Amino acid sequence: MTRCHTPRFAPPIALLLATGLLLSASASAQAQYRSPPFGNALVQQTQTRNFPPASVYGTVVFGESGAATIGRKSLRTSPGLRIFDTQNRLVFAHSLSGQKIQARYLIEPSTGLLHTVWILAPHEIPPRKWFGRSQSSDR
Repeated sequence: MTRCHTPRFAPPIALLLATGLLLSASASAQAQYRSPPFGNALVQQTQTRNFPPASVYGTVVFGESGAATIGRKSLRTSPGLRIFDTQNRLVFAHSLSGQKIQARYLIEPSTGLLHTVWILAPHEIPPRKWFGRSQSSDR
């Protein structure tokens, strides 16, 4: 009795074509969902962040073991402290220890602990106040 002889493996050309189609499909899918690079200055300047009305501007210095200094006032950080960088990514406090940071921050009203910090980009820093004088004074 004769049987049809079917190959156990597909021909190498068919395998190469199938592999090529899969690779090209995955590459086009990755290109479709790619986000802009974080170093793009145009993206940074056009992105506006909304800060809560209760947030305050100041210089924050993070110390060791949950301590922070804002201006001349020393504060403790809350257990749920969130620090956002200029692209709204979370940053750990220990990576910023000893650095002076221009930021907006929220202090938790019930405990007095530092709760949320937003590191400001240069275009988000408010202008200095002139202590009652206008910039174009004649003196």
